[in-house]
Amino acid sequence: MYLWRAVDDEGEVLDVAVQRRRDHDAALVLLNRLLRNQPVESEVIVTDGLASCGSAVRELGLENVDI
Repeated sequence: MYLWRAVDDEGEVLDVAVQRRRDHDAALVLLNRLLRNQPVESEVIVTDGLASCGSAVRELGLENVDI
């Protein structure tokens, strides 16, 4: 099991998810849920360097967001 955690620039936890896999589909589900629940558009998304996060960001069309 993998714990995904989204945190804002002030250190506040925005979302937490536990998933069986750490692949493209899991990252896509997390990013979709996170972006849908946020009132503002993200300027920067910082990840642990996992390639699946980058591919999920590209699939969502967030080219203007720094990864």
